[in-house]
Amino acid sequence: MDKIIGLDIGTTNIKGEIYDTDGSLIDSLSYPYDIFFYKNGRVEQCAEDWLETTLKILNYLFEKHKGIKAVGMSTQGGTIIPVDKEINPLRKAITWMDARAGDQKDFILKKISSDRIYKITGWKPQSSLPFLQLCWIRKNEKDIFKKTYKYMFVNDFIQHKLCGDSYVDYSNASITMLFDIVKKDWSEELLNIAGIDESKLSQTQKSDIIVGNIKNEKLSKKCTDIAFSNSAHDQYCVALSSNIINNNKILLSTGTSWAIFVNTLKPYFNEYNYSPGVHVLPERYGLISVIPTAGSVFNWFLNNFFEKEEDKIDFLKNAQENNEKILRLKDDCIFVPLFQGSFGPIWSDKIKGSFESLSFDITKVNLFKAVLEGVAFQVKWIFDSITELGIKIDSIKMIGGASKSILQTQILSDVTGLPIYLPKNIKLNYACRGAAMLAGVSSKIYRNFDEVNDIFKEEESVIYPRKEFRDYYLEKFDKYIKIVNKNL
Repeated sequence: MDKIIGLDIGTTNIKGEIYDTDGSLIDSLSYPYDIFFYKNGRVEQCAEDWLETTLKILNYLFEKHKGIKAVGMSTQGGTIIPVDKEINPLRKAITWMDARAGDQKDFILKKISSDRIYKITGWKPQSSLPFLQLCWIRKNEKDIFKKTYKYMFVNDFIQHKLCGDSYVDYSNASITMLFDIVKKDWSEELLNIAGIDESKLSQTQKSDIIVGNIKNEKLSKKCTDIAFSNSAHDQYCVALSSNIINNNKILLSTGTSWAIFVNTLKPYFNEYNYSPGVHVLPERYGLISVIPTAGSVFNWFLNNFFEKEEDKIDFLKNAQENNEKILRLKDDCIFVPLFQGSFGPIWSDKIKGSFESLSFDITKVNLFKAVLEGVAFQVKWIFDSITELGIKIDSIKMIGGASKSILQTQILSDVTGLPIYLPKNIKLNYACRGAAMLAGVSSKIYRNFDEVNDIFKEEESVIYPRKEFRDYYLEKFDKYIKIVNKNL
């Protein structure tokens, strides 16, 4: 049987998975690499580390497995690398977490309005995205700016090193704040402001094409007939592999931060400044929102209310064993999880996290449940604002760490009033899986996205909202909104 590989070049490591074309996972491995944190919010990586780690993973898979037909790649987005004519980096890559370019906002806004940028790119000015980073390089690293042959991103840099050619797929281009998501091409207006022309960037293309065959000299000679897909940004790969081709199912990816993703038929520019971008699915867009601290407040609670690790473990074990009792608790305690401000539907860095309506009968269990409820309230608020745009949501696909929690999933279902679909296989790597699916479509192993979606369909369980708690949570949600608005 033919095989396909999915790579995920993330922020801290690279993962590789190999699948049979019937969707069965055969093998996987992962390697970390360095990320460098400096003063003044600067965060960088070595592009050579991405390449060497990718080669290491591919060599392992190529030598161990036969019949590999195609490789796809999921990548972090918004990380920029100036390179010379030999496509060698002229400096470390400036990552999507880097905040050095904040001082460029005033310069940019003298030339173009924030609303205009949003209508072109789907982003309000973000110091961590390549548009402002390019402006920063132009001002502060004049020698680098003068020497640069091209500005590349993770996907086209790796493509070029593996195939000798490269594109930037539409979904990754949508994360640069340089791309016109309606015209599906680089924005001449924004490139002029940044001081570069289109020749300094790779050509943009849809995700499901083949860039070329893999031919890097450091790889096994057996791989010359293996095709490399143009691939996609990691969030779009995750969306593809989560089986949410249905427009009305919303994806909730949970980790340290939570990401909300919904498929749309057009780019929804909106008053809430959620970010539309071009999907890997033909003629589709994605709409993305985030709650940066949704997962981290869970760890904050455990770390600050329990001194010893064994006490945390005992508390969580007891909560799991008594989840039905905890889920029946009703109280007035409300938690606001916005420790780093609100990123929608209200945007404000003034809002802080808080507990409200404490009383003597409130215990650690009540506080813990309030933390889970507070995150669910913020999710519902974002969901409600998305539906106000005319986007229908009838169910949630939830993946990541929080999807394993009976308490969090049931509370979220109760608060939103929506059924939640959960993966039965909690070890799935959705980014690698989506990259492999793209490789299969790009190489014509599968006829289209409907076919690959059917083949990679996963087993799911479903959590349904409890009707008897609906009024309770609607009332408590209204109180949550009033508390947040009061603290603006």
